[in-house]
Amino acid sequence: MSDVPGPQERMLSPSQVRCFMDCQMRWWFKYALKYADRPTGKMALGRAVHAALTQNFAQKVETQEDLPVTGVAALFRDAWGTGAGADRIP
Repeated sequence: MSDVPGPQERMLSPSQVRCFMDCQMRWWFKYALKYADRPTGKMALGRAVHAALTQNFAQKVETQEDLPVTGVAALFRDAWGTGAGADRIP
């Protein structure tokens, strides 16, 4: 086996290019050294929204109906308060 990376390993995604253009050191830590970004409020919000919508769409696949808006809002509140990372924001 060769130590030379294949074509897929040498390709940069648009987000990698954007990160590199913003700050080369951040790109190095994130993509070369594989350090994770610190959690932010935006990330926690995104995880909570994603959790609520995932459960809504799973329900829709099974029943062909959306959950009521109040149900989706409750799922969001649960995810925000417990599993979405709101408590892990520095």
